[in-house]
Amino acid sequence: MIHERREALEARCRNEGYSSIEEMLESTDQKLDFLDILLCATGADGQPLPYQEILDEVNTFMVGCTLGTCCCCC
Repeated sequence: MIHERREALEARCRNEGYSSIEEMLESTDQKLDFLDILLCATGADGQPLPYQEILDEVNTFMVGCTLGTCCCCC
């Protein structure tokens, strides 16, 4: 799903004439979902986050939300 979302954002960016995904998302009033934010993020070297790092962040977020919800419901 991560690869497909990145490809979709890149295709939309090209079709609408933007030079980067970040420029496209900043120029619209569109709200960003968590995955889009990670896809726009860059590492300390200025390069986009690698697939595995994005996957790790998504998994951490999903497990953290699930555990937090379980703790609050008990």
